[in-house]
Amino acid sequence: MTKQLFERGIPGILVQYINGLQLHDVQLSWTNTRMPYFTNGIELDHFNNVSIHHFEGSGSPVNKKAFRIMATNGKNLVIDERKNVLLKNVL
Repeated sequence: MTKQLFERGIPGILVQYINGLQLHDVQLSWTNTRMPYFTNGIELDHFNNVSIHHFEGSGSPVNKKAFRIMATNGKNLVIDERKNVLLKNVL
């Protein structure tokens, strides 16, 4: 396999470097997903003041390491349902 300039997984929704975001009543479905590089349902990185309510979705069904929501390096996160959520360095 050749090395690529950028190598990362592809989440359903990617949010980076944001201050102030509200996600309400969001539905995410994965259709005909076969590749393991599809990852988390929602991925947040470097954020402040984010709220997620009534999110219907999951991580990619073909990636067993995927989370419904993964949040890293942020603060002031409100999630109404914390099942299958990974938080790293979140205050």
